[in-house]
Amino acid sequence: MASTGQHVSGSDSRGGSVIAAAISTVCIAAIFVTLRFITRAVIIRVFSLSDWTILVALLFSAGNSAGSILEVTKGSTGRHFETVTPEQFVNGAKSGYFTTLSYIASLVAVKLSILFLYLRILSQCSTHRVCYVAIAVVGVLGLWSLLSSVLMCIPVSANWDLVAREHARCFSGPAKWGSDIAIHIFTELVVLVLPVRFVYSLTMPALHKVGLYGLFAFGIIVCIISLIRIPSIVAISHSKDPTWDSAKVAVWSCIELNIAIICACCMTLKPLISRIMPARLWSSFCQYRRQSDDEFPSSSHDRYFFQRHYDVPLSVATVGTRKERHIADPLDLDTIDKMPDEPPRVWVRSESSDVISSSSGS
Repeated sequence: MASTGQHVSGSDSRGGSVIAAAISTVCIAAIFVTLRFITRAVIIRVFSLSDWTILVALLFSAGNSAGSILEVTKGSTGRHFETVTPEQFVNGAKSGYFTTLSYIASLVAVKLSILFLYLRILSQCSTHRVCYVAIAVVGVLGLWSLLSSVLMCIPVSANWDLVAREHARCFSGPAKWGSDIAIHIFTELVVLVLPVRFVYSLTMPALHKVGLYGLFAFGIIVCIISLIRIPSIVAISHSKDPTWDSAKVAVWSCIELNIAIICACCMTLKPLISRIMPARLWSSFCQYRRQSDDEFPSSSHDRYFFQRHYDVPLSVATVGTRKERHIADPLDLDTIDKMPDEPPRVWVRSESSDVISSSSGS
């Protein structure tokens, strides 16, 4: 390959950091997805579209990690440009093409999984409509990003064949990367902002609202990692040693992708945590009481939080009247539901099953 004008050793490589990041991050993400499925299968006993979508995201993330490893072991990533052989360059470009597609598909699947979760737990009609619009926006922009990556060069072989690229039609690399980054940041902000109005409308102590905002705000971590990743992408477009500098992009891509999966899973693990934690400790953390008519709103759109699948050894889960409501768990996203104005009801959980029934109070 072309010389950079400096003598470098062929043994120098950043590949080890790429392999370490690829394996460790996807394994941790797989653990969280497994915990999520254990929660759904053993405690909640219900699976939803958001669960299967996050599994798809994990599979594509595994493809991204596999492609990153191949870029190092068979290709050029992490090596100095002047030490790369033509065969390594072609292998690296092929692996990079596959890795890019897996990365984009996984990120889109994570965002759709979170939006499907919102669609299930945010039951206001207006919020549902916004969710459907957000799903359409994320889906369309994600499909554009994926297809534009597939057809980055026409013919497709020009993505890794320099001879074919001389007569091919290709998108500008920096322009394509810039559009992908803009789409990713925009859709991430859509996912972050969507539940804010819903949580704001809830009537509950400020501390519990902060807790809910915290659950929904896990995506901020992903946004921060995305911003950290941008300088390494920009550096490649101006680098004299792109194969060496591309290792940083590979590392941050693996971290960003799998942190997104972990954050999406953390939003659903509350029932598992409540089963593991001592019941008395969790109950003292989560319970609060509404003590006046003014504190308990009459609007049909106000939410009532209820722990359906808790593991506290009590037969009565929640006893409530209009003037007094015990909320078993305000941080369980699987228990958000409408609470209509009605006579006092006593919610009972059978000791021998997870079925919850209710009866009118006297």
